[in-house]
Amino acid sequence: MADDKRLEFIAQGRQAAVYRHGTYVLKVPWVCMSSLEAQAVQKLIDRLPGKHPNVVRTVRLATVQHKTGVLMQHIRGPTLAALAHTSTRRADISGRVCCDILHGLGYMHTHGVLHLDVSPGNVLYCVDTGRFVLIDVALHRTECTPSCMSPDRVHCEQSDTWSLGCTLLYALT
Repeated sequence: MADDKRLEFIAQGRQAAVYRHGTYVLKVPWVCMSSLEAQAVQKLIDRLPGKHPNVVRTVRLATVQHKTGVLMQHIRGPTLAALAHTSTRRADISGRVCCDILHGLGYMHTHGVLHLDVSPGNVLYCVDTGRFVLIDVALHRTECTPSCMSPDRVHCEQSDTWSLGCTLLYALT
């Protein structure tokens, strides 16, 4: 990414800073990715062809300020974590989250990609489409959201299913 001047800082989390770049966001981890980690992330990005309405489109790796990050589609809307605190219709939200995120996980798992950090902070409500969307797809996982991590910590499809259950419980309570 040659034009760093168009980057606008919008958020930071436990593991990364997020910058807006036009209709995309660039997620730059606090700890630089090794070349092996970058190759692993690129392989995951390459496994997800096309678009799915419930999975953020991850475009490619990009370098800015000497750090490698993941360039992905910008989704306008609140996280499920924020939405659950303001909504009085939690059962309605949970049903929609379950349906939308199960479709997104099904798409990912069909293509051999695990999310490994399904959590209220990684589910956005897209105000443009009215759908819930999984974000932070294809990121190399060094740590997951502890409250949503499966107890066996085995990286498999069941881990994502367990995390979805914890996410739904969060939305309901």
